[in-house]
Amino acid sequence: QWAESFYGEELGTTLPPLYEKLTGPLPVCDDNLYDYSGGNETDSDEDSDRYGYWCLAAMRSAGDYGLVCPVRELARHLSDGGRRVHQYQFTCAPQYSANFPKNTVDKGAFHGAEVPFVFGDQFELTGSEERTLSQAMGCYWRNFAWRGDPNPMSGDNCPVPLKKWPAYTTAGDTTMILDEESPRTVQGLHVDRCDIFAKKKIAGPAESNPKWMI
Repeated sequence: QWAESFYGEELGTTLPPLYEKLTGPLPVCDDNLYDYSGGNETDSDEDSDRYGYWCLAAMRSAGDYGLVCPVRELARHLSDGGRRVHQYQFTCAPQYSANFPKNTVDKGAFHGAEVPFVFGDQFELTGSEERTLSQAMGCYWRNFAWRGDPNPMSGDNCPVPLKKWPAYTTAGDTTMILDEESPRTVQGLHVDRCDIFAKKKIAGPAESNPKWMI
């Protein structure tokens, strides 16, 4: 019902099977309805008739619809037009945020959570893993702002090693995952979902075409 309500009858029957497995981090919809302990993946098999799981699925689909898939379409549009693009997804659920000082854990990797990591705001970073991630992200963003390429060059003064960040291409469909484990690249992130949204013209490229974009 949530899918038909969001997207209409045709998409509403197509999308739910694509959200039967959700990768973390995930926010908490309702502690009384769904018990999510923060693992890497959760399955709807045991909870498909419970509101809590499908609340999470609906939120994830809304994130794909509003952010992930439109960004992918924009990256494809710019790359196909000869522009240099680097795509990322931030999946670190911060232990503390000034936006939610009393309870951050149940927010997941919320919109804007990466900002303190980019700028190295120490008062919002907790533990060595978050600080190491922040150092890497700061170097990536600095390099990109300076040269239009987040990758290091000889002589760059970065305190941590940087994983190579390939430029995005439609064929490669590469995304840099930024979390507390280690920055790493994946191909075809949410490709099955985003392809459906793109075919239905829900997620389309923007009109602007800057020289390069991250």
